[in-house]
Amino acid sequence: MSNLAMVVGCDEKPFNQKITDEESLRLIKKAGFSKVFLSWNTNGWGATQENMYTLCRALNLKIVFAHLGYRGTHLISNIWKNTNDGDKLVDYIIKDIKELAYHNIKIAVMHTSKSSEEPILCEIGIERFKKIVKACEKYKVTLALENTKWSGTLEYIFDNIQSEYLRVCYDCGHDHLHFKDSFNFDRFKGKIVATHIHDNDQRDDQHLLPFDGNINWNTIIKKLKDADYVNELTCESNYRYGYQIAKPFKFFKEAYKRLEILNKMLKEKQD
Repeated sequence: MSNLAMVVGCDEKPFNQKITDEESLRLIKKAGFSKVFLSWNTNGWGATQENMYTLCRALNLKIVFAHLGYRGTHLISNIWKNTNDGDKLVDYIIKDIKELAYHNIKIAVMHTSKSSEEPILCEIGIERFKKIVKACEKYKVTLALENTKWSGTLEYIFDNIQSEYLRVCYDCGHDHLHFKDSFNFDRFKGKIVATHIHDNDQRDDQHLLPFDGNINWNTIIKKLKDADYVNELTCESNYRYGYQIAKPFKFFKEAYKRLEILNKMLKEKQD
C-alpha cells in the first residue's frame, strides 16, 4: 500500500467544488490512491459519515485519519472559554472519538482554535483537552492537533499534557502562510503522526497542489525526515479555482504524481 493519501469531504458541502464527495472518492481511487482522509464539519457521526465510510470500504480505500470540525455553538474556540458551550463541545468530540474507534479509524485530527480568533490559553482549556485525551486513551484513538494560525498554542498544550495518544498533524500550508516555515520540528520530533500537504504563495491559505506555490519542498521534506516522520503524505489540495479548467480526474491524477515526487524525496533522505 502506497504512502500517499488524498483528502475528501464528509459534509453537506463538498470539499472539492462542483463535484460530490462520492464522485471525489471514485476519482481519487481511479487516480491511483489507496488511502484517504475524511474531513467533516458536523456535530457527531451521522448518515453522511456512515455513507462515506461504507463507500471507502467498497472502494478499498483506507481511511488514515478523520479531521474533526464543529460549527454553530460548537465552535472550536469555545474550548478555551468558561461557558457551557465549551463543555458541550468536549462531549461532541468525545462522541466522535468513540465513533472513530468503532469504525477502526485510529487518528483524529483537530484544530486547537479558530483561525479568526486568537485563543486565550488557560487552565480550563487544558482541563478540557485532558478530558479529550483521556477518552482517546480509553478508545485507543490518537488525537493529532494541527498547527494553525496562533503561535505557542501547541507548545502550551504539550507542556501541560503528556500522553502517547496526544500527537501532531503538521500542516505545511499553515506553517508557510502564517510562520514563514518556522515550525519547531525539534520540539515535536517523533510526535508528528499526520500531514496536510498543500501549497500557497503566502497571500492566503490557497490549498494549491504541491509546486504551484512557493514552499521550498526540499526543506520541508528534510525537516519531516529529521523529525522522524514515517506516516503518509496526505494531500489537502482542493479542486477549485483555476484547477477547474481541467477535468477533476486530471486534478487528482496530478496530485498523485506530485505526492509521488515528494514521497521519493522523503525515501531518498531516509537512505
